[in-house]
Amino acid sequence: MEVGKLGEAIPERRPGSGRGAALSFPNKELDVRTVGGRLKTTAGARLRAPSKQTDPVYRTSAHRRWAEAVVQHAGGRCEGCGVPGKTLYADHIVELKDGGNPTDPLNGQALCGSCRGKKTAGSRANRHKGGGSALSPT
Repeated sequence: MEVGKLGEAIPERRPGSGRGAALSFPNKELDVRTVGGRLKTTAGARLRAPSKQTDPVYRTSAHRRWAEAVVQHAGGRCEGCGVPGKTLYADHIVELKDGGNPTDPLNGQALCGSCRGKKTAGSRANRHKGGGSALSPT
């Protein structure tokens, strides 16, 4: 164990700990990857994120028809990266939260999971900055 400038113990990385942040202290080990599950509020209740609420428009037959048409129009090719043969998802170019029309065929694109995740993350980031939707899956 090394000692720092002020005499405090400097933790050592545990051998073979891989990507995690496992640290060894005298008479104690702390594996940072497991701390999150043990965090509690001051009242002792565990913190949980609110459950996701699905917009009712996604459960309508009109939306299902829209999604099928968008995917069929793509011809089996992701409209983001152009790769054929991947599972495709109908995605709103302008998200509903940003004022996009839920059943307009011009507001739809068929994206693979990777492109859809990038596009959604970009839209979410722009929304939090106050900029609206990210129109491309880059």
